[in-house]
Amino acid sequence: MMYIYTQENCPNCEIAKANYRKAKITFIERDASRLKNTEDQVDLEGLILASIQNMVLPVVVDYAD
Repeated sequence: MMYIYTQENCPNCEIAKANYRKAKITFIERDASRLKNTEDQVDLEGLILASIQNMVLPVVVDYAD
């Protein structure tokens, strides 16, 4: 499953979501604030990716359940 961490008023986040919808890629949107206090393994992977990306949003996690 694809998870996209976004925040309000983020143009890059809106573009990414629109591109995924256009490509008919199913995703779950999560608020980027979850990366501050990780709640599950997906959040933890998102935090690692965000760190690699210098905390630039959106953060996309392709997580196999």
